[in-house]
Amino acid sequence: MSVPPLPVWDEQTKGFWDAAREHVLAVQTCTSCGTASFPPWAACRTCHAREFVWAPTSGLGTIYTWTTVFRSTRPEFADQVPYTLAVVELDDHPGVLVPARFPGIEPLKATIGVRVKATFEDVTPEVTLLRWAQRDQ
Repeated sequence: MSVPPLPVWDEQTKGFWDAAREHVLAVQTCTSCGTASFPPWAACRTCHAREFVWAPTSGLGTIYTWTTVFRSTRPEFADQVPYTLAVVELDDHPGVLVPARFPGIEPLKATIGVRVKATFEDVTPEVTLLRWAQRDQ
């Protein structure tokens, strides 16, 4: 079994990974106008300011779209297929879409509009990955 590659972060994404280690879903938020973004941008998409904070979210959202991966493009993930990826629109930030794996769902059985919550998988002491889980309506 190959070890899957772990994410590598930089100064622009460090706030997301720091929050994930604490089991918090955070999004980049402009300090000038309050616009939330994911993934992070170098400049605010609304006012073009360059100062941001990583603000915690409720971690709740709705599946916007999804796909089930049956064939990995990387050998390190070959033993993990099939798996489902969901792109979720956050409840507290409409229009902000956050992708992550959606474990525990049968292949091809995800549904657009399903309510989900952020969960986290501690992979190493330094790396925690975001996952989506279905929640009670």
